[in-house]
Amino acid sequence: MLCSHGFAALAIGYFHAEGLTGDLNGIALEIVEWALEYLSQRDDIDAGHIGLYGRSKGAEMALAAAQRIPGIAAVVANSPSAQVLEGIKGRMPSRGSSWTWRGKELAYRKFGIRDLLKRNPSSDSLHHPASTALSCAIESENIKAPLLMFASTHDEIWPAFASMRALSERRVANDIGYPTIAVPCTSVGHMLTIPWMPNPRYPSALWHTNAQECARAWKTTLEFFGAHLGIAEGHACPDECRRA
Repeated sequence: MLCSHGFAALAIGYFHAEGLTGDLNGIALEIVEWALEYLSQRDDIDAGHIGLYGRSKGAEMALAAAQRIPGIAAVVANSPSAQVLEGIKGRMPSRGSSWTWRGKELAYRKFGIRDLLKRNPSSDSLHHPASTALSCAIESENIKAPLLMFASTHDEIWPAFASMRALSERRVANDIGYPTIAVPCTSVGHMLTIPWMPNPRYPSALWHTNAQECARAWKTTLEFFGAHLGIAEGHACPDECRRA
C-alpha cells in the first residue's frame, strides 16, 4: 500500500518466520539496523529519508529501535507501548525481555499475576504515570526524528492512549526540536489498521465508524511520510513492487 502511493517499502520480519525465533522474545533490534543498512546501499533509495512504521508490538519495536539507531528520518507508531514489555512464549510470559540490543536484553516490565488471571498481560497498571521513570520506559526524547502516533482511548489489549501521552510528554519536556504528533482515536480499539479492511474483532454495528477512523489514520500517515520522506515522482508503483 505504501508503494502504491510512491514510497519504496520493505517489510521487516522479526519473529515466526523462516530463520527467526518463533516467539516474541529476545528479538534483536539489530534487525532494524540491518534493514536500514540494506536500504541505504541501494541506488534507488534516498538513504537520508528512510522512515519506520510499526503497529502494536511492532510499534514498541520501532520506538525502541529508533531510540538507539541514528539516521531514521521519521517514525510512525500505531497503538504503541511506552515501555519495553516482557516477551511472550506461546500464550505465557517468557521471563525475559521482548528485545535485545548488542547482545544484551533490554530492561523490561514483567507481567503480573493479576494481569495473567485477567488474560490481559498488558493492563493499565503497566502504564501508571510514575512508571515512566522506570528503566524499562522507552526514552522517546532520544528519537531524533519527527514522530507520529495513533492510539485508541478504548484499546482492549494495552493502554496505548496512556502510552502515547507519556511518550509525547517526554519529548515535550526535553524540548528535542523534532515534531511530535499524537492522534487519539475514540471508536476503533487496538486493531487500528489499514482502511476499509473488515475486522470481525469488533461488533458489526461499529464497523463503519471503525473503518472511517482507520482511513483517517492512514491518510495522516501518508501525509506525514510525504512531508518528511518525500515520494517518488508520479506516485507510480513499479513492476518490482507489484511482484513483491
